Amino acid sequence: MSPLLNVNSSPDLPQTSDVILVQKVMFPERGIWGFKVPALHVKRGQIVVFYAPHNPNKLAVKRVVGVPGDRVQPLAGYPGGDEPVVVPYNHIWVEGDVNQREKSVDSNWYGPISQNLVVGVVKAVLTPWYSPVKVKWEEHKYPAKENDRVEENVVHDATVDPDKMHLTEVFRNGTAERELNALKVNRERISPLLKNESNRTKLTVMYAQAKEEFEKSDPETIDVASHLVQELEKVFSAAGLSKTGQPIRLLPAPAQEQQE
Repeated sequence: MSPLLNVNSSPDLPQTSDVILVQKVMFPERGIWGFKVPALHVKRGQIVVFYAPHNPNKLAVKRVVGVPGDRVQPLAGYPGGDEPVVVPYNHIWVEGDVNQREKSVDSNWYGPISQNLVVGVVKAVLTPWYSPVKVKWEEHKYPAKENDRVEENVVHDATVDPDKMHLTEVFRNGTAERELNALKVNRERISPLLKNESNRTKLTVMYAQAKEEFEKSDPETIDVASHLVQELEKVFSAAGLSKTGQPIRLLPAPAQEQQE
């Protein structure tokens, strides 16, 4: 991470190492003596500490250059070839600031790393004889950014949890649109059927999925998702339900005061 860290490290000088302050991150399986720690939300430019994929017993400190959905042009010599690499879901591309592959063992050697390897985010550098220096990573300039080796947000599917991909496919392959047309044609027949809890559950699940897809603002699916949400709300309203399909609980009427 030179020149940001270990700026005095040189063959002609005594070997020194900066001390860094790290904010640990939280994973469900990784506790810290019962205390709550911040969830992981890695951003481009941040400096992270992680278990080195080529040596899990060793901790490495690198800068996050690419996040899921970004396309990175590796430095010459990358084992995967010279073609740009798309950072997959739940992975990051990390590099040292030196911009030389022979001086930094990073993603230019081992490719994107799993975010599950990340231990924490560097918050400050504790330089000898001085007060802690806050790491203002948002203001940093680094080689990959300056050399335009990173294209941001080019592959939307890489940002989506694979377990949820099937939901988006329903809205892209015509299945959701067919359901929408069926609802429009059979609205009056469907409403009485919602007295059955099983039928009601199916439509409330469909409503929640359509709402989730609508909130993604995907240009390819937002129109169908929006109309499906609106149509389901009409069906629920006609059946005397709330707009999300839940039974409306009436409050008991207040007791009338006895006349004197």
